[in-house]
Amino acid sequence: MKAEYLVLQIRQGPTLRNEASRLRDAFLDVYSLYLLTRISWVREDARRIAYELHLVDPTFRIKI
Repeated sequence: MKAEYLVLQIRQGPTLRNEASRLRDAFLDVYSLYLLTRISWVREDARRIAYELHLVDPTFRIKI
């Protein structure tokens, strides 16, 4: 019988802030592209990045 494992890496301090900053920049790039084009797959990419950003920074919220 095979067991499934989940490995999590917990980031703290400057690494977490750097990741949040990187995700924020990526989100703004993709979201601005969505606002210009209204392409559905770009919207989904913006939602994915927003979700990842929310995981790193729980105060981040946006409704797209």
